Amino acid sequence: LVAEAEVAQARQEIISAQSAVGRAQDRLKTYTGIAQTPQGWQIEIAPTEKPMLAKGIAPTDSLFRKAMNNRPEVRMQTQQLAYQSLSLKLNRNQLLPILNATGGVTLKDGSSLKYSESLNELASASYPSWDVGLRLVVPLGNNAAEGRYRRQQLQLRQIELGQQTLELTVREEVRGE
Repeated sequence: LVAEAEVAQARQEIISAQSAVGRAQDRLKTYTGIAQTPQGWQIEIAPTEKPMLAKGIAPTDSLFRKAMNNRPEVRMQTQQLAYQSLSLKLNRNQLLPILNATGGVTLKDGSSLKYSESLNELASASYPSWDVGLRLVVPLGNNAAEGRYRRQQLQLRQIELGQQTLELTVREEVRGE
């Protein structure tokens, strides 16, 4: 029974391979325009040369790195990840308190001065007036900013998962080629 099961399995693999060859021939007929002729589907496509087997194929790790560096969707995913990371930092900063420092110097005299005299006073800095201030803004109950921050976290996580999925897809394609 085991031998008969192995034979049946081998026959199934042969039928699957023949089906794959047939699908490849149909695609080739469609691409080349043979299928548009009246007997195009009945024409048998047979190779004239034996297939060349590749010798010295590079290890899959180096092929994977090359594919990851050259595929545009991988670059786009990386750029989206960088953009979302920056957006997340921006939204996080909007949740933090703000401290503003202000300062100034005013040069003045109690009496009215002519324009030319005020320029002399400005240059000599005879009557300076200084002011310094601090302003602290603490966002309390900033639900809108917190919601944007949480949404940004989830979007970043989605992009990270998408990037992992893309890497797995590229690795699978490299291994399958």
